[in-house]
Amino acid sequence: MYDKFYKGSIINCEKRLADLKNTPFSHKTVLITGAGSGLGRALALHFAEKSWKLVVADSNLVTAQETQDMIQSKGGKAFAAEVDVRDKQQLEQLRKKVKEQYGTIDVLINNAGVSGGGEFDSLERETLDWLFDINFFGVVNGYQAFASELKQLDRAQVINIASFAAIANPPASGAYNASKAAVVSFSETIRGELAHTNVGVTVVCPSFFRTNLLKYFRSNEDKVKKVADRLMEKSSLNAQQVAAIIYDKAMANQFMVIPHKESQWHYRIKRWFPEFFFKKIKKMTRYLVAK
Repeated sequence: MYDKFYKGSIINCEKRLADLKNTPFSHKTVLITGAGSGLGRALALHFAEKSWKLVVADSNLVTAQETQDMIQSKGGKAFAAEVDVRDKQQLEQLRKKVKEQYGTIDVLINNAGVSGGGEFDSLERETLDWLFDINFFGVVNGYQAFASELKQLDRAQVINIASFAAIANPPASGAYNASKAAVVSFSETIRGELAHTNVGVTVVCPSFFRTNLLKYFRSNEDKVKKVADRLMEKSSLNAQQVAAIIYDKAMANQFMVIPHKESQWHYRIKRWFPEFFFKKIKKMTRYLVAK
């Protein structure tokens, strides 16, 4: 009896997910946090090219307005908003402003994030709290602010930006790795909680690519930032290409998106041959760990 019930539930969920991909978004309105620069701005511009209305949110109102101006100069529709994703009250105020301007949103992109490094044995608690407050709790706060409204729509999508660091877990970046791994776990959890609604969930795990992520980088070791900067320069993708991949995959309601092809293989290798993967990570990152 339980097997039949379980099998029937899976079939029903798969059918609903298939139907969701073919259901149009009613309002074509998207809210993006951290949209004042980097991947957030690239996502905003890409959605604007696809004739979406934008809510461009960022903790820096000046850069958010710059993104808004870029969209409007090309005939798009957007409004900028200053919001700190750590502040639930600010997010509630933003929700009310969105309601006044657009009525609702179809897509929520929790993109705002910061980076940091250093070995755990010397990592300051302040840095750990800062990373989790923005990278993880900021995602939770954004979701909680808009979840009830998204559930009322014929189709909606939550897109959470994590990192391939959540999967690879390189040394000397533990706080950042853990904060992004929490985003992946959170996304898997709400995917189950939303399985019988019309809200799809996408979690994105990009590798390094050139953005201003390192602008506010916190670390007790300069070499971590140097390595990250070098990896950004060597990336096979830029922010615009990553944004385009995210758009296509999210519109198809794909759950996990790993934009870089080399990282897709690394993901498979880690799952199939974890010890081999660890040896490679150990070799690649030996410079990061203090002798």
